[in-house]
Amino acid sequence: MKKLLLLLFTLALTLNVCAYKKVSVDIKVNGQTRNMVVFTPNTVTSDMPLMIITHGMNQNPEYQYDGDKMYELIDTEKFIVTYLRSDGNTWDIGGDKDINFVSQTIDEMYKKYTINKNRVYWSGFSMGSMLIYHAMAKMADKIAAFAPTSGIQFSEQPWNALKNAGKKVNLIAHHSNQDGVFPINQYDVNSYVTNIATTQGFTTYFESNYQSKEGDYKGKKKVWTNADTGNVVELFMYDGGGHWPSYYNRKEIWNFCKQFSKLTVEEEYTKIYNKAEDLIELWQYTPAMTSKAVYTGLKTALSTYSPVNVAENGQYSNAISKLTSYISVFETAASKVELVTKNNDAEKPEGFDPNFHIYLCFGQSNMEGNAAIEAQDRKDVDPRFMMMAAVDMSNMSRKKGEWYTAYPPLCRGYNGLTPADYFGREMVANLPDSIRVGVINVAVGGASIKLFDQDLTAKEIAGAADWFKNYCKEYDNDPYKRLVECAKKAQQSGVIKGILLHQGCTDNTQKDWPVRVKRVYTRLLNDLNLKEEETPLLVGELLQQNMGGVCWGHNEVIAHITDAIPNAYVISSANCPANSDGLHFTAEGYRMIGRRYAETMLKILDQPKKIDFDTTETYFPIGTEGFNPSLYLQGTSKYTKNVGITFTTNFDGTFGGWRFSKGVDLSQYNYLVVKFARSASIKPVVKIFDTDDYLNPCYSFDMGGSKQISIDLKNMTDNKGNTIDPSHIYMVGISANKGSIYISDVFLSDDGSTPTAIEDAPVFEFNSKEDFIYDLQGRRLQHQPSKGMFIRNGKKVAILK
Repeated sequence: MKKLLLLLFTLALTLNVCAYKKVSVDIKVNGQTRNMVVFTPNTVTSDMPLMIITHGMNQNPEYQYDGDKMYELIDTEKFIVTYLRSDGNTWDIGGDKDINFVSQTIDEMYKKYTINKNRVYWSGFSMGSMLIYHAMAKMADKIAAFAPTSGIQFSEQPWNALKNAGKKVNLIAHHSNQDGVFPINQYDVNSYVTNIATTQGFTTYFESNYQSKEGDYKGKKKVWTNADTGNVVELFMYDGGGHWPSYYNRKEIWNFCKQFSKLTVEEEYTKIYNKAEDLIELWQYTPAMTSKAVYTGLKTALSTYSPVNVAENGQYSNAISKLTSYISVFETAASKVELVTKNNDAEKPEGFDPNFHIYLCFGQSNMEGNAAIEAQDRKDVDPRFMMMAAVDMSNMSRKKGEWYTAYPPLCRGYNGLTPADYFGREMVANLPDSIRVGVINVAVGGASIKLFDQDLTAKEIAGAADWFKNYCKEYDNDPYKRLVECAKKAQQSGVIKGILLHQGCTDNTQKDWPVRVKRVYTRLLNDLNLKEEETPLLVGELLQQNMGGVCWGHNEVIAHITDAIPNAYVISSANCPANSDGLHFTAEGYRMIGRRYAETMLKILDQPKKIDFDTTETYFPIGTEGFNPSLYLQGTSKYTKNVGITFTTNFDGTFGGWRFSKGVDLSQYNYLVVKFARSASIKPVVKIFDTDDYLNPCYSFDMGGSKQISIDLKNMTDNKGNTIDPSHIYMVGISANKGSIYISDVFLSDDGSTPTAIEDAPVFEFNSKEDFIYDLQGRRLQHQPSKGMFIRNGKKVAILK
């Protein structure tokens, strides 16, 4: 398994070459031209942190970044890194020449990229670390955290300079026990870093065994904290490596540094929270943004991490991290969208009526309309019920894309009665007079759901009978495209309130039908800028067996549509009369099921289904809630405390797990750990999707006979070699052959074995005489704390009272 993880990791690094931009930048420092190599994410937004890195003696930026590979983190972590080039082979570790270079670099990066000056960090290797120690006291007001590796300043005592300047710093130092240039014992690195901590008054201390997040570097980690200021000093003395820049400590360096700001944690939180509020307010009149998951996600995050909630829990650092991630994703999306202001004419098209409710109808022959239109169906159609012609109907003087009173036929000029006819009639009969209802019907007799999947449309038409091809020609051989074209025009006049589907005879009993429907539904939402929680899908059953239906078996498949689409509703066909062919309803059958579509929709309008469409903070609850055993094909699940989730698959290839309708951000975590209570023999494969479509490529990990695996979330690729984005995950689960799997735990982790979720923290009663308690910022508590999450003896705990 380790070899496989290493292979995936190496492949991801190879494929990640386009995850950043690299430029050479020259600046003038004291009249001299100095050079640096700057790496930025593909999309640069304002307020990004800056990491400055200084190389070793007789080296250069190219050697440094080839070794530390810090730049590979920037696209997911959203920061800028600049590798400074020394003047010659050495740094000025006795004067101000290179201190001025670093200081002016900060100003230059602010001019070019509007970096966050409160979150500037400095890492260095060997002589680059010596420069850090030399400059530390003078640069403490500009650098939020220092990260020297494999070096000390043996000609100076930086702790005395800090003390004399009255400065306190955040520092993480790395040093290999096998370093042959600065032997760790000869130069007494332990005492060196200890002096920096104790001279600054860092009174709390603990040490532990530790392993690097990348590679096999194991060793001793020592941590000092200042309970009054929140400053931290860490020393990691590790086995392995030597005196060279290594990427094995880059995650420790970044994860340490990113915690700190020159502002207080409360000030930094307020700044970021206000920025998030400003973004929501700025883009609130732009439908192309408000319809996106990133907009809803950021808006929900403002509520989740509101000042009241954060102050109550004291989790400022967590809120900063989460909000920063949401903002970054939001700004990336917004950079591709044109802003619409409140007074922009594009906000509401001329003739737009918010009380004009529009419904999209699609499917095959039953939605197309098979029964003969009777006299009663042509009488008393309320002009508030309208239809948009999706094709030219010359026999009725109707033109494509125009609205008309909804006299049948509603699909094409030669079709019959459809469920849409009496759906619309029932709707206007039960809605206020101010509400109009419009339908757009694009349906093709004999069509599989695949016809509406644009990736498969041409193939579906190519091998079909001539009569089928002739139907499709009326939609220019792309019924889905025609539906979207008409829907976009309709949005100039009103609001799309829902989608009606009646289809399935051609796909009778095909178990993957719900996922294929979801594929079409999701594309409609995306193409029309619709929100899933506001756009229900109503799906009609086929004819029942007791009414003479021949495709009644598909109703069992239709029943599972809500497994794939939470905001879907099944419309019963019970007792609806059947035509003699066993495939189609009679006219009365269409009236009955049409009214049932309307009855369901009226209930939705009155009281929308309560669905948790934003699950960004509830990741993998091992319990009765959250796990969906039928995300693809059908399965069942049950929960017991002793076993966890028993996931039973009814068919080979069944996929069950967790779906996040808005996308969930896992980029703040390093690993996803999956544990089985016992080994499985039915070929379990963990799958992770960064799209909300099971038929799209995904990350896959074959568990084989393993009972536990750790997936590196930062290095995932699909079967086509594309990188999976951990900042927006839609589905996580397990696919397997027919049988049972016993899932004991699924959790997120920073080290690949320890859960990070606060739900896993034990609870205890506080004892002021025995307990040494710290808040989540590392500050020692001197008095009885209130309820919340804290650190007790190095472990995360919950205090009840």
